[in-house]
Amino acid sequence: MLSSSGAQTQYVYDGRGSVAQTLVQMPGISAPAVNSHAYTPFGEQLGQKTTGFGFNGEWYDAATGMQNLRARQYEPAMMRFTQQDVVRGNVATPLSLNRFFWKNENCLQERFLFCIMDKRRCARICNARR
Repeated sequence: MLSSSGAQTQYVYDGRGSVAQTLVQMPGISAPAVNSHAYTPFGEQLGQKTTGFGFNGEWYDAATGMQNLRARQYEPAMMRFTQQDVVRGNVATPLSLNRFFWKNENCLQERFLFCIMDKRRCARICNARR
């Protein structure tokens, strides 16, 4: 990615597609600046928050603290979407009627992100919501 100042940014991704490092090459400087990035299981940036591609390769805006997931904005600090889903839901499955949930908050069955990392924590959270 080339910025207006002429700096060229290259991204180094981890195994899940999140940006692990950014390499910023400034014009006239031989060695690029290397910035490392780390994330919580819900996508919140650890350390200095920077605007650009981040968790799962999605665009993150440091000014608002939200990820642009195209259909909706996601706020990693709240671990929630900030807008309602456009899908209305189904009366036969009442949890689908809550338009702020993702995958009906059934992380054990739908293999929600942090469940892969910590199934015991996921089980505690899911059982507490039922």
